Amino acid sequence: SPAHDRPLAPVDVNDVVRKAVDLLAPAIRKSTHRFSAAYAENLPKLPAGRPQQLEQVVINLILNACQALPGPEKGVRVATAFDQAANTLVITVQDEGQGIAAELIPRLTDPFFTTKRGNGGMGLGLSISESIVREHHGRLQFDSRQGLGTAARVILPLAASHPIATKET
Repeated sequence: SPAHDRPLAPVDVNDVVRKAVDLLAPAIRKSTHRFSAAYAENLPKLPAGRPQQLEQVVINLILNACQALPGPEKGVRVATAFDQAANTLVITVQDEGQGIAAELIPRLTDPFFTTKRGNGGMGLGLSISESIVREHHGRLQFDSRQGLGTAARVILPLAASHPIATKET
């Protein structure tokens, strides 16, 4: 895909999240009356990455969060942070949805695994998201409590031991 041939560039994670939130504004408004986004100040840039691909990950996580809500009175919160101790950037998407059973969490990123068969979920979103995050040497982490909601975290290391693999030309 052409996105893969684009050179790696420094990534402003706040900018990535803002773009995703702007794109999804209509969907967010339909799903919840309680949406909030908190952008950390003085967030360091990710030295090299693919902003469009990371934006896809955030879009996917926000859409999943919106679809998990039982009704518009339940909220979704998005936040960016710099974890100084771990030297990582963290994007958190937290929903007040039904939550996911603990035994299903390890399977969330399996291709074709979905908890929302009924509403046309293909089950590829998180699998693709995870491979994008892995390409950035990061990880996708889920914490969920049934009845209370789910927090999805994208954790991106600032100092990758080796650069992102670029395809040989």
